[in-house]
Amino acid sequence: MANLDNGPARKLKAERNRALYATLMDVLEECRTTRKAELVSNRISRIWLAEQIGCDLKTLSNSPRLRNYIKTWERHHFSTLEHAVRRVQQTLPETDAEAVEGNVLMFRKLTDDGRIVQASYRKSPRTIVPIPTLVWRDGIDVEVSDYSRYLILKTNLDEDSVEEYVKVLRIFTRYRRGLGVTWRMVDDNTLLGWQVQMLGADIPVPRRNYCLTIVYAFYRWAEDTGRLKYHVRIARRTDYPRDMYDYQFPISSVEVKSKARRGTRVRWQTPLTERIGHGGYGFRHTPNTEQINELFGLVRQDGEHGVRNHLMMSWALECGARLHELLQPTLDDLPSMDQISELMDSDTWVIKVKRKGQKGKTGKLILSADLIFRTLEYIRFERKAVVEKCRAAGKEPSEFVFISSRTGQPLHGDSVTRICGKIFRAAKVERANIHRLRAAFITQEVERCLDAVEHGGNSMDLTSNWHETVLTMAAQLMGHTSILSLRPYLNQLLVRRLQREAAKKEGLEPTDAELQRTSHEFAAANADLIRAMGLRMRHNFKEAAEIIEKQLIDTKRLSENTILMAA
Repeated sequence: MANLDNGPARKLKAERNRALYATLMDVLEECRTTRKAELVSNRISRIWLAEQIGCDLKTLSNSPRLRNYIKTWERHHFSTLEHAVRRVQQTLPETDAEAVEGNVLMFRKLTDDGRIVQASYRKSPRTIVPIPTLVWRDGIDVEVSDYSRYLILKTNLDEDSVEEYVKVLRIFTRYRRGLGVTWRMVDDNTLLGWQVQMLGADIPVPRRNYCLTIVYAFYRWAEDTGRLKYHVRIARRTDYPRDMYDYQFPISSVEVKSKARRGTRVRWQTPLTERIGHGGYGFRHTPNTEQINELFGLVRQDGEHGVRNHLMMSWALECGARLHELLQPTLDDLPSMDQISELMDSDTWVIKVKRKGQKGKTGKLILSADLIFRTLEYIRFERKAVVEKCRAAGKEPSEFVFISSRTGQPLHGDSVTRICGKIFRAAKVERANIHRLRAAFITQEVERCLDAVEHGGNSMDLTSNWHETVLTMAAQLMGHTSILSLRPYLNQLLVRRLQREAAKKEGLEPTDAELQRTSHEFAAANADLIRAMGLRMRHNFKEAAEIIEKQLIDTKRLSENTILMAA
């Protein structure tokens, strides 16, 4: 019965909204004619408007059509109004933070959390622009408010977007004030600590990246305008004085190059943002060690094609082959019997492949001897059976290594994605496919090079001069011609390490420090600990301590049981 009433109810609501819109137009036209209206904070009082058109304040605020019309009207006609009628401060609701007396903003007593108020700026004789302004109990936040004014007047960003920026800066300012850090003392460690806090509060990765990007843009603006000097890196090392080559900027940056219509676009951004895939299914997940073991355990259970499918996944994981690359090798690309001794001496075998979308350019796959021997074993047994079956049916099989058991022709990329997709779903590894095994390989190789540089006594952080060395080493090991595609993997590894260090500096227990990892599967497996961290951030220390104590007791019992079983 409720479903039958929905249609007439929606129709009635639509008719009411149209009537309100028409009434609003008449009221504002009368304001323009008489040049009089009730004003608050140098704009038309929304309470007065709601009374004039016959609706409540909530309706006026929640209707995009009414709200946008009022803003557009104020932008063009506000300067024509006479300040003849004003709402006095005593009649303002408790939620309002300011009242207007002439051209002076009068603020109520504010809380420590700060308020965002709309200060007015006369851009021209006929145009008054509202500027979102952050106000604390001890006064206006000058730097944030200047940045807000810059965004509206210089970049022509709309008021709603700027207000959202100010809200993010308010959250960050609240965090750094809690640490006793002034805005000039903020560095990478401060940003990492804030990132850790957001992680503990279950804030999603896109939102964490958005907040970090806004704060970074604020400090980048402060550096560009001279409010800060040599605090944020905004250029290459060679563009700074020579004596600053080893200087460590408090807020680091990474250079990002992207293709544009006219050449290459270069921009600087914070390296602290966490990587997010842009596939159709959203965030792409890189399998961890436990999930990889589960995947390869399941693929072995496929009796008919288990060896072939296991081998394709091994090529992606062990040599970083892209999907179109692992389908290119033919039997002639593998070592012959006369070349086996050469393979044993070098312990690796190189296969040249064509790069996708790059005319005439080739790359190379570096396969271990063990992977080559497993491939030769597949050719000798499982593939040979497929060849004989196809020839018996009058079909001549292809010379490619990986072929279809039904046609004997080379496998199509979509077929491999579908085959491996079933395996990933069976292993309950979401948002991933065979393509992400290559990402696991790259991460492993870059981390191996990173460890080698650190073991040599070199410090590796977000501003280290050894980044190029690590990336060059990894590129040589993997046969890459460019290091640009490897940089996101290095940045992500450095961020994860710094997150763990930041967690230790926060004084967290070892089990809490593990919560700072950005792996989603870990967060799902440790929901109680993440909830405890969120409680701590909200100052509910007693409840958080009870949860952590319970986890420690359970861990201790598990260890004791393991020792008894081993005995």
